[in-house]
Amino acid sequence: MTSRSPNNRSDLDRRQFLSRLTFALGGAVSMSLTSAVSAGMFTATNLDPGKLHIFTKDQLTLFGDMAQTLIPRTETPGARDVNAHFLADELVANWMTKEESVRFISAFQQLMDSIHKKYGKTFSALSQKDKTTVLDHLGKEMKKNKGYHVYSDIREMTIFGYYTSEIGASEELIFDPVPGPYQGCVDLSTVGKTYAL
Repeated sequence: MTSRSPNNRSDLDRRQFLSRLTFALGGAVSMSLTSAVSAGMFTATNLDPGKLHIFTKDQLTLFGDMAQTLIPRTETPGARDVNAHFLADELVANWMTKEESVRFISAFQQLMDSIHKKYGKTFSALSQKDKTTVLDHLGKEMKKNKGYHVYSDIREMTIFGYYTSEIGASEELIFDPVPGPYQGCVDLSTVGKTYAL
């Protein structure tokens, strides 16, 4: 076993984090999130809806409600509770390329409009059952679609925002700043949960 400097250790943690995030997302992580992780971007720096980077207030609300439906409040807080929607605003504005950002905002606005047209109300005003139906439909569309689908970005940023938050890392996952010796293979039942980095 080789010793590592603090900087190398930090790089290893990021690689491990990306590996786990890739697993959670089913195999792919965008370059935007890879860049954000490499730069140490894990939480939103702005929590003021009056100072959004790129979202409108309606888009922020929609993202927050979709995030909360994807990762709802249970015995631990949900994705909106940990401000995953504010982090998404920063990721779209500062970590996506200009082309990716324009594509996401356009598709996200179209999604918001199509939900309103179909249901006659906003996503936020839907029942929990209808919210789940909308996300299930989007998930099925995404799997059939070989090209870009906005739901892929929504899901990715929600999971990233949740599991990089203090609550996601310390309450949903196990956080141990001094984890002890490396053990390559352990039975999950002996540790109980996945560890945060």
